[in-house]
Amino acid sequence: MADASDNTSDADDVLPCELYPDFQVRCALFEGVTNATALVTQCVKGDIAGDLALIDADRVVSVRVLRQAATNCARRAENKAAGRDYAVKSHDLPRGRTTGADLVYALAPSTSMGGAFRDVGASDATTRLLVCAVSSSVEEFRELVERVDGRRVPLSALDARSDAAQEALVSRFGLSADERGDVERAVLTKLATKDLLKSGGG
Repeated sequence: MADASDNTSDADDVLPCELYPDFQVRCALFEGVTNATALVTQCVKGDIAGDLALIDADRVVSVRVLRQAATNCARRAENKAAGRDYAVKSHDLPRGRTTGADLVYALAPSTSMGGAFRDVGASDATTRLLVCAVSSSVEEFRELVERVDGRRVPLSALDARSDAAQEALVSRFGLSADERGDVERAVLTKLATKDLLKSGGG
């Protein structure tokens, strides 16, 4: 059971998305997680309600990057809902079967869904877990949070990680020596252009 010792309120769960205020993503960050693999299995089997993304938090650079990824998902979802399939470029349409999967894609350097889940999805090695739920009710999100065996921390802690995790993240995104001077900016640029350049791995 999650230790919600940070006293996070329901309003604090919601990730701000100013350009698409109706697009609601609830997020919770956990450390010391021991059941990430079990949670992924439950999601795959449909045992947990909702449109979800279970993400290895060490592979997300910052809250700013997370917010930009959510904004990209909202834009693609809006294009799809408005029937703009033939009016917009393919990279401006959802890439996953669910919005949660599309959020995983939006955070990963890979240009394939399978590669995206390998890049940033939770795995048996995950101890810092970012849980995201799209259009989830407060009750559904609370139930999801209660399933996590770990200590809940403020979402702002997403920006901090160990030196080893930081080096692994930089390597995963293939950043050059010059780009390492501003990792967040470099990652935002790579995520924004990956579908245009088709330079990501699968």
